[in-house]
Amino acid sequence: MGLAVKQGVSLHGLALNVNTRLEDFGLIRGCGLAASPTSLARELGRPLPLGAVGRHLVEALAHRLHGQGRQAGNPSARVG
Repeated sequence: MGLAVKQGVSLHGLALNVNTRLEDFGLIRGCGLAASPTSLARELGRPLPLGAVGRHLVEALAHRLHGQGRQAGNPSARVG
């Protein structure tokens, strides 16, 4: 997750490595952290269906932001 403020405007983003080829990111040190990038597939030891991961991420974020879940099958559900 990242957050920046430039000229009074906040910029934010989220990146989630699911089945990412990590060799491509070997020299990147996000925000100066000493830890190397990883992925869900690497941590779980198996590839994951990208669509299912996206649906679960949207549902979890909606739940945390609004205190309630959204339909898991609708990743375009308005969160804010």
